[in-house]
Amino acid sequence: MTAGLGHILRHAVGHPAFGAVIGRQSLAARLDSCPHPSGFDYLRVILALGVVIVHASKVAGDQETLNFWRQDFALLNFSILPMFFCLSGFLVAGSFERSRTLTGFLVRRGLRIYPALIVEVLLSALILGPILTQLSLREYFSHADFYRYFSNTLGHIRYVLPGVFLQNPSPNVVNLSLWTVPYELACYLIFSFLAVIGAFRRSVILAASIGVLIYLALSPASLSPYLGDWVGGLLKQHYRLPTFFLSGVALYSIRKIIPFSLVLFCVCVAIHLYSTSYYMRNPQNSFASIASLSYITVYLGVFDPPRMPLILKGDYSYGIYLYAFPLQQLLATWPPARTSLAIAAGGIVLAALFAAFSWHCIEAPILARKARVARWAEDLVGRLMAQRGVLEWGRGK
Repeated sequence: MTAGLGHILRHAVGHPAFGAVIGRQSLAARLDSCPHPSGFDYLRVILALGVVIVHASKVAGDQETLNFWRQDFALLNFSILPMFFCLSGFLVAGSFERSRTLTGFLVRRGLRIYPALIVEVLLSALILGPILTQLSLREYFSHADFYRYFSNTLGHIRYVLPGVFLQNPSPNVVNLSLWTVPYELACYLIFSFLAVIGAFRRSVILAASIGVLIYLALSPASLSPYLGDWVGGLLKQHYRLPTFFLSGVALYSIRKIIPFSLVLFCVCVAIHLYSTSYYMRNPQNSFASIASLSYITVYLGVFDPPRMPLILKGDYSYGIYLYAFPLQQLLATWPPARTSLAIAAGGIVLAALFAAFSWHCIEAPILARKARVARWAEDLVGRLMAQRGVLEWGRGK
């Protein structure tokens, strides 16, 4: 059934009439001709800078500009993080395809996420906090919130460091950007489950899995007795993020039959404009935007414009995202700087500097060793599983 469906779709895409209107090149063909397009690099940086700019008005306490982002520019505001997650899903699916084992894949993803996150949390708690706290150092280092803050490294997000940013327009919040970390980790858990059941080899299973996620997102309240209030609440608040992640994964898995088409891109833009405006009125009907925004994201990502020096030097997007908010909060401790423009401009400059530090001193050196670490983890897990198999066989006998 799956093979037949794939054959029909491939035949339809290859039909001359279809190619004349939509375009003959598929996403897979585009990636084959340009395996490492710079579009994804630019898109990551642009989206990270978009988060910095949107956060600036909140940090500055500029309610007028904040309302502007939430109302007049709501379309852009509501698109930034879903595009981030879709982009991540598409690229992560490619990374998984190139990995020998699920263990190696997860080790590589962990090395990409955790080192920079851990260093940012340590710098906030051990340097920024002691400098800015209004408590004595004895009170600061003995306070329960100081120890709780380290749970951020495990995906259990805490925003408060004792006595820090108490007088800011956004008080008691050190790094608001960390709220997406649990959702990213949840996406990797979902992805791992799909990999284990072989969903990426069967498009029907993949489609069904995405359908289940959409159903969960639509019905978090009714499912809370089965999933627990925490899971139901998580789905109700930000269900779109893992849905967009899976949509990116799905696009990668069927990239051979999805056209790389300007016409389709324009159609998706129109659909997204309409569906997102409808989403503003009725949050439970936002799913029309999933496919359209996902295609928009991937279409822009597979372009390959010349790389600027900033892009050539490394991937600064993750560092910008991680460091921008606490640095913007630092700027906001000086009342004359509490304007959206000053917080945005200063935050971008400072975040770029810290992102360069993070990339060159932490992320890149660790990623240079990821293949060796992944092989070691694969060998270790292989030996443990073999040993367990021998022991279980012995017990069975």
